[in-house]
Amino acid sequence: MRKIWVPFLMVWFMIVPAAVAQELETRQWEIEAPAGSEMDLNLEVVVYYGTEKTPVVLRSITDPLKLTAQRVEYYRQEERFFAQGKVVIEGEDAGPTPSHFLVTGEEVVYLAAEGLLKFSQGGTVQRDDVSLKAGKIFITLDEQTESMEVTSFEATNGFTLLNSEGEMTGNILKGDTNQGMVEAIGDLRFQYGEISGEADQAVYFEGDGEIHLLGTPFIYREKDYITGESIIYNLKTEKAMVFGPVRTRLYR
Repeated sequence: MRKIWVPFLMVWFMIVPAAVAQELETRQWEIEAPAGSEMDLNLEVVVYYGTEKTPVVLRSITDPLKLTAQRVEYYRQEERFFAQGKVVIEGEDAGPTPSHFLVTGEEVVYLAAEGLLKFSQGGTVQRDDVSLKAGKIFITLDEQTESMEVTSFEATNGFTLLNSEGEMTGNILKGDTNQGMVEAIGDLRFQYGEISGEADQAVYFEGDGEIHLLGTPFIYREKDYITGESIIYNLKTEKAMVFGPVRTRLYR
C-alpha cells in the first residue's frame, strides 16, 4: 500500500528545494541573445532573440537557475519576463540529497516581483524519475530568499504524474508548503504495481502523515477490491481505515 503513494508525495519534494533559505537583497541576471535584441527605452522593454539551434540563455547569478527559450521579453517596470518557444527552466536542489530539476513548456511568464511562474500553455516538471505533466502549471516562489523555495504550486486542465512504478491522473494537483498539504482533485485514477484505484479527491497532510481518499474511493488488487465513503492511510504506521458503509470483494 505504501508504494501507491510514493510518486504522489514526491511531487511535493520535487519542486520544493530543501536548502536553507537565506535573505536576498538583490537578484541578478545574465542574458545571452545569439540573434540580437531590441529595446524600447520609453517603455523600458527589451526583447532578446535566439535561433532554432541557439536559444536565448537567461542565468540567475544569485541562485542555480537557468532559462532558455527562442525569444525572451523583459519588462523592467513590471519586473516581468515572457519567454516563448521551447522554454526550459533548470536548476539544482541543494538539499541533503542534491538533484537536478527541469521544467519545460512552450510559453512561460515569470513575474519576478511576485515570484510567480505561469506555464499557461501547459508544461512538464521533472526530477529524478518523477515527472508531472499538466495543461497549466502555476508555481509560486519565495523571492525574498536566495534558495527561491516554492511556497505553492497548482497543475490544472488535467495532470499526469509518472514514475518508474506507475502513474496517477486527474484534473487538478496542488500543494501549499505553509499548510503542509498536497491535494489531487477530480476523476483520479492510479496504477502502481499490482495496485490500482480511483477516487474523487486525495489529500496528503504532511504533519500527521495521512492520506485521505474521498468520494467513494476504490482500491483494487487483481480481482479483489475494497470501497467505502472514504479511506485514510497513515504513512507512519502503514495502516488504513475504511469508513462505511464498506463493501469488499475477495477472490480465493
